[in-house]
Amino acid sequence: RCEGHTDDLALPKSAEFPSNWELSSARSLNFVRLLSNYAQMPQKLFSAMGYGEFRPIIDISKLKNKLQIKEARSQNRRVEIYLDAFIKNKTDINI
Repeated sequence: RCEGHTDDLALPKSAEFPSNWELSSARSLNFVRLLSNYAQMPQKLFSAMGYGEFRPIIDISKLKNKLQIKEARSQNRRVEIYLDAFIKNKTDINI
């Protein structure tokens, strides 16, 4: 499972995506495609989600220093990967 996140800033009108929702979704989907390709695993074994700016690691509303806010925003722009590990025979996976 891959989850995409953005910072709290609105995208410029000229941006490729209309909102942080679409940007975070595209961010996670692109990562899933890369991982699927490099791992040579079918895409059906993956999921991609986007949360926009709504699940920040750092709440910038409590920060005053501009440098701290800038750093917090950069940390909030991320992709999180969750792996479920279980033992299965390779023949059990329908590829």
